[in-house]
Amino acid sequence: MTGLIILDNSLNQGLIYGFLALSVFISLRVIDFPDLSVEGTFPLGAAIAVACTKLWGLNWTAVFPLVLALGFTAGTLTGVLHTYLRLGKLLSGILVAIGLYSINFRVMVANSNLYLVGEQNSFYWLKEQNFKLIQTLLPDSTSVSIYPVLNFVYLLISISVIYMLLSLFKTQKGILIRFARADSKMFLESLGVNQKRYAILGLGIANALAAFSGSLVAFQEGSASINMGFGMILVALVSLVIGEQVIRVFHQDLTDIWPTIISPFVGAFLYYLIIRAVRGLNSLWQIYRGFPDPTDQLQFFNSDVRLLSVLIMVLLYIFRKKEITEINIPERL
Repeated sequence: MTGLIILDNSLNQGLIYGFLALSVFISLRVIDFPDLSVEGTFPLGAAIAVACTKLWGLNWTAVFPLVLALGFTAGTLTGVLHTYLRLGKLLSGILVAIGLYSINFRVMVANSNLYLVGEQNSFYWLKEQNFKLIQTLLPDSTSVSIYPVLNFVYLLISISVIYMLLSLFKTQKGILIRFARADSKMFLESLGVNQKRYAILGLGIANALAAFSGSLVAFQEGSASINMGFGMILVALVSLVIGEQVIRVFHQDLTDIWPTIISPFVGAFLYYLIIRAVRGLNSLWQIYRGFPDPTDQLQFFNSDVRLLSVLIMVLLYIFRKKEITEINIPERL
């Protein structure tokens, strides 16, 4: 049962945060833009989802389009700061992320945290169906925290988004987005194409996905926090790199948009599987030591997730195959 819970919860988190990793995939791998503004657009999506549902009574059919639109707008702002005001890529993302912190606070009506209770949550019906399914399949374990219904819905959404992106990248505009990198500027301009416009479009799509991921987290957890974007860029980057190394085993050429586009979701699942496994080992360790004081240093704290993420990234960098392009030099897609 423990193994089932770990797998189910890892899949649940992997599908939700896979959209965040997908946003980094588009910005970093496709258009070669290390975009840090996702640390602002991720909580923006969560703040909008909770505020619109709790305060304005909107349901998910109105919330998700609004989340995508505002996330897209924030991404285009990052692009404009870089392409037209000539600010550095990192600085552009940092400025937008910091500015969004204040905006998110206002969206949440001057609250650091907002909570959805009962039917206020647009996913309330899905959670009810999830509970009923658990009662049917596991009548003696109704308190088990697994999410078969939610995972099925997230999987359908993930497949739909991947299909739409693949369809987009096959169109003329999509191909131009894939070539909207700084090193292709001269080539595109020789064809009479405005490279800046398509770079901005790519950043808008990336941040729309980051905001969408934040809204899913908010509905899943029933809350939004002003600080929930902290460190999310690391989570997305680690997930992306893990996924790329797994995909490389089956498909050597990562410059192909398919199947590389699924690497964010594969990596996010494996990343959270590692996190869950470590937490499971920590629980066994606490049992072995007779449940020591909560301040005891010989245990895994929730805050250690960030440190574990850093260690995973460093290990991936050290033990990567020699032919793999360095992590900080994005490959062309």
